[in-house]
Amino acid sequence: MAEIDRIIYEIDEFLETRNQKTTTPVEINTYLERKGILKDSPTRPGKPIREILRRGEIPHAYQNGVKWFIPHS
Repeated sequence: MAEIDRIIYEIDEFLETRNQKTTTPVEINTYLERKGILKDSPTRPGKPIREILRRGEIPHAYQNGVKWFIPHS
């Protein structure tokens, strides 16, 4: 499984487990770090996943103003 596929899979699992429609970069990056998948930034929480979002690697994610939202794929 490619790294981005694993990240998307884990985001979907996170949302299903918590019965949430969307998550944010800060919330999901903390979770992904605990799972050992994506290390978070100690000074800018959520920065690693935001960089992935800006590159368009999670195509179903969207921005509302400056805030990112990641729904289930």
